[in-house]
Amino acid sequence: MSLRSEMAEYGVKVKDIAKAIGVSIGTASLKVNRKSEFTVDQAVIIRDSFFPTKTLDELFSTHKKTAFRVEGGSGN
Repeated sequence: MSLRSEMAEYGVKVKDIAKAIGVSIGTASLKVNRKSEFTVDQAVIIRDSFFPTKTLDELFSTHKKTAFRVEGGSGN
């Protein structure tokens, strides 16, 4: 999951994020849409305020976890 998907699931709006971290709605929108980055402090505030059961990695990771299979033999 990502911040955006968690926001949709729990009804959290960009204005709620903006108020929690003390920035304008425009700035919060840029951050939520990954045009700008959250500070670590902002990320912790968001997690603690709205998604306390989620890890920071679950909310803010930019890496998608993919499953893959290693094919090959004995290394010859």
